[in-house]
Amino acid sequence: MDTFFILILFFLSVVVIFKGGEMLVESAIFISNKLKISPIIVGSTIVSLATTLPETCISLIAIKKDEFAFATGNVLGSMICNFALILGIAFSFMPARFNRVGFASKCSVLFVDLLLLVVFSINGSFSVVEGCFLLVVFLIFILLNIFESLKKKDYFISTQEFQFFEYENGFTMFLQFVVGAFAIAFGSHILVENSISIGGILGFGPKFTVITLVALVTGLPEIVTTISSIRHKNSSIGVGNMIGANIINGAFLMGICCIFAKGKLVIDGGAFIAFLILLVSYMVAIIPTVLRQKTSRVQGFLLLLIYLCYCIYLYFM
Repeated sequence: MDTFFILILFFLSVVVIFKGGEMLVESAIFISNKLKISPIIVGSTIVSLATTLPETCISLIAIKKDEFAFATGNVLGSMICNFALILGIAFSFMPARFNRVGFASKCSVLFVDLLLLVVFSINGSFSVVEGCFLLVVFLIFILLNIFESLKKKDYFISTQEFQFFEYENGFTMFLQFVVGAFAIAFGSHILVENSISIGGILGFGPKFTVITLVALVTGLPEIVTTISSIRHKNSSIGVGNMIGANIINGAFLMGICCIFAKGKLVIDGGAFIAFLILLVSYMVAIIPTVLRQKTSRVQGFLLLLIYLCYCIYLYFM
């Protein structure tokens, strides 16, 4: 009976998150159209902050319970899921075109953040000061988005005065955005609680459960958002969401975790394998896109293969 109840909650949570993702994407597209802001900017800031709410809540709760390995595993697992699995899906189903300068500028922040994570983790733990450095990277990312949204070029359409509430149905779409974000956070919280139980029932080890199963269910909002953006034929929102989500996870969330853990945020040797997987995923997703100014299905298939190999490694390690 308990197992049946867990499964019922699991599927109900999926429905809530799916509907929340639909509402979030529709309102985000409305914002980008009405405010004349590039969709990838909206995706990499507003939507990313909303869809990373589950990872933020889960990691901070783990820190409060002194489960530091759970917190770091959730963050790194989510980052790998975002780029290897979700971008793999997005690239495979709907290749997109991007401006080289705009795309590369955001992705450069990803590489800087990954470099800092590797350097800071060499001694086996993250300090409060190192957490502050990561938050500075996040601040730079936000400022970069603001600066580029004000540029009057083809890729970043110039903004106008903020007249959001003057547009017809503007308040309704804003309310829809808020409700969608809340549905994602609430549904994901229930989903994670039940996913851990399901992992135990299936006999998965703790590390495999946290880095794959928990990361997958907390990444469900990003999956739903990306699929929704593909359905709306606006994949820039989905790709921008993944870029922003990984910067938020790697810079903002890790920085906050470092500060809350007060120097106790430990990291094991398995994290360096995760860093390597992230680096390879970044190279596959970013370098060809910058050179060709568009994504391809080959990139998508390679990213999905990388994620599959990483899951197999975790299962048998």
